Amino acid sequence: LQNYGARFPEFLAQLPEAVSLTYLADVARLEWARQESLLAADAMPLDPARLLDVAEDRQHALQLQLHPSLRLVDSVHPILDIWLFCQDPDGKRLNLEANGQCVMLWRSDSQIAMRAIGAGLRVLLHSMQMGTRLIAAHDAAIAADADFDLDATLQGLFADGLITGYDF
Repeated sequence: LQNYGARFPEFLAQLPEAVSLTYLADVARLEWARQESLLAADAMPLDPARLLDVAEDRQHALQLQLHPSLRLVDSVHPILDIWLFCQDPDGKRLNLEANGQCVMLWRSDSQIAMRAIGAGLRVLLHSMQMGTRLIAAHDAAIAADADFDLDATLQGLFADGLITGYDF
């Protein structure tokens, strides 16, 4: 039953009655990602001090592991804005023509946290999810966003409990 809705976004994309709602399938993908994140395995956050144990000659091969609940949903539509508007539309204006968004979501305690992220962070996280070494993931993030700040990003990921381990 938990997998029943996995193909719902594709169904919506093919539905003739929804053809004018071009964002609908992507909002459904965001909603499904929330479900996956909620049900994902749990993992203990890594204490950043443990990285001090990594020998200097091994740092080039470092791979950071992300929390299993972390999901990324890309869209050409402002899907997080749409989702938030649907939760509480009172007094708000929704601009469906706004730029697309990549949404990062994860389980924080028993709630799902979400935020729109830029290209650099999206590339970094996707690379890390694929098992890419941190140095290569960082290079890819810089290629996507020349202003990407790895130090600030890692501080935020550690603060949110999203880095759970490391490997080589």
